[in-house]
Amino acid sequence: MAKDNPLSASTREEWEAKRGGVLLTLPASGLVVRARPIGIQEAIMDGVVPDELTATIAGLMQTADGEIDLTSGNAVTTLREFGPICNAIVCAGLLEPRFSTDPTPPDGALPIAYIPATDRQQLFAWMNGDARALEPFRPKHQGDVEPGGSGEGV
Repeated sequence: MAKDNPLSASTREEWEAKRGGVLLTLPASGLVVRARPIGIQEAIMDGVVPDELTATIAGLMQTADGEIDLTSGNAVTTLREFGPICNAIVCAGLLEPRFSTDPTPPDGALPIAYIPATDRQQLFAWMNGDARALEPFRPKHQGDVEPGGSGEGV
């Protein structure tokens, strides 16, 4: 006899709510944005990162775990290479207001340069999971839990 599975598939509404992002206060500017997580791999697969930047990304991903390493090499050169990647990812993950890397943004979008560099770096880290890695994978239990058993057979 099969045990009851307490899990069920997420609904369409739950999937769409996840894509709706969360409100975040930017640390340097204090302004609030609605953002969603988007990692480098997802951004490349979705075509968010232009092809000409993929070689740069590969060059910056020097660590064993595949994270971007901004500490190796010449700091100015590294930041010049990282800037366009950071900007592309941040623009893709910001839902409200919309931002653009285009010098003359389309209607309704703001130039990415409006966001201070430190805020962009923080958003990039959050969008890629650095800060989200500390969040629990499963939701916390809602309510009391029965005490566990003790003794033989437990």
